[in-house]
Amino acid sequence: MNQKILTAANAVTAVRLVLIIFFVWLLLAGEVTAATIMFILAWLLDAADGWLGRRLNQTTDFGYYFDKAVDRLLMGGAVFFLLAENLVSPLALLLLTKDIALLPVITIHAWAREKIRSAGWPGKLVTVLQGAGVIWLMVGLGQQEIMVVLVAVVGGIVGAWHLRRVVYGSQ
Repeated sequence: MNQKILTAANAVTAVRLVLIIFFVWLLLAGEVTAATIMFILAWLLDAADGWLGRRLNQTTDFGYYFDKAVDRLLMGGAVFFLLAENLVSPLALLLLTKDIALLPVITIHAWAREKIRSAGWPGKLVTVLQGAGVIWLMVGLGQQEIMVVLVAVVGGIVGAWHLRRVVYGSQ
């Protein structure tokens, strides 16, 4: 694997990190609409960084971990800052069910000094649902509890399925 750090994909991930900073700053300033736009941009760019890395053959270990860290900062940060500003119900924590469910997987891989295997399309589905859930809450759409529970259930299933794959070595 290429070990170059300055790649197009890593530049996109860095832009996502800057957008997260602006998201938090705008949210704390009470600019919820602008913060929502920053979140949406950072969320949509998540697909671009991985695609660019693969397309340009610029995947790196650094990029892999950088992307994972920014992904967690985006989703976890969004939920926690929305909670801190009392903009959402504590039920919003359930949007992070997949991430919490994957903690044993992360621990197993870290212990073995291995990269985390992709959860494949189910993991991507949950990522889309998580982002949609955060936007749903920020915009104040109805049926928020149903959206949050849907994301939690799908996230829990994907987390359990992924843990099973890691523990039992199944595909």
